[in-house]
Amino acid sequence: MYALPVAITFLCLATVVVVLRLVVRLYVLRKPGWDDLLIGGSLIVDIIFFAFLVLEIKYGLGRNLDELSAEELQLQLKSLYATIILYNTTLTLTKLSLIVLYRRLFPPKGYQILLSITLCIVLATGTWMIFSAILFCIPVRAFWDTSIPHTCLSQDVVWGLNAALQITTDLGLVVIPLPILARLKLPMRQRVALMGVFGLGFLTTTLVIVIVIVIIINMIININITAMNTTTVTITILTMDKTMGRSMDMDMDMDMDVDVHVDMDVNIPTTPTAKNPVSHPAARSSRTGT
Repeated sequence: MYALPVAITFLCLATVVVVLRLVVRLYVLRKPGWDDLLIGGSLIVDIIFFAFLVLEIKYGLGRNLDELSAEELQLQLKSLYATIILYNTTLTLTKLSLIVLYRRLFPPKGYQILLSITLCIVLATGTWMIFSAILFCIPVRAFWDTSIPHTCLSQDVVWGLNAALQITTDLGLVVIPLPILARLKLPMRQRVALMGVFGLGFLTTTLVIVIVIVIIINMIININITAMNTTTVTITILTMDKTMGRSMDMDMDMDMDVDVHVDMDVNIPTTPTAKNPVSHPAARSSRTGT
């Protein structure tokens, strides 16, 4: 079971990175902002996500479906239900933090309008992904107990739509600042650091695409083991924590030196399982695009 050590490693890294950011913003610069609150909230949600991931592993994540009792299966689905909601929440908070950070760093009016539009889009898509997870089945308990009368959303529609939304917003947040960053007069160290940060952004998007491919293969071959879901969980953890790290790293890089200038005469301050554990309507759409 490699999901747990990967989760522990990247959760620890994300925690260190976000705590360092908050220390710099709160105690060194003494300029806390909404982006700091949002990324702090995202970390808290990520920690709760980890707790439910541990429960999923306890109740059979990665084990053959035939080895699980009916009770274990139901408990695992309950944990899965929670992690889907938490996954969508932490990614939405991280993206909102990144947009607010952009608004603080890039004052040109055209960018402010573009970022306001992007903010509305991320809010709308994030709200949809969170509530489509919460209300995937009516009544909610039908998510883990399909024996009761219920109505569920189409797994293919929700999975495909949410995957597309995640990939599109990820790419948008990586691409939007590139034109203005290309005109920054920065020391080589900062220029290389920023290139690395946005390289992580493209990596995060690539990981989301890999999740999509993994689940498509899973759906086609219809393997009845939870091992495939373990792979998906592992990639999900990398996606969440690298996204948080990217948000923090950019802020630190832009906040630790002297003023830099854009050609547009703008000053920017830079101070110092089965496919899842069961053939369930929500399982395959869980942490792919949602």
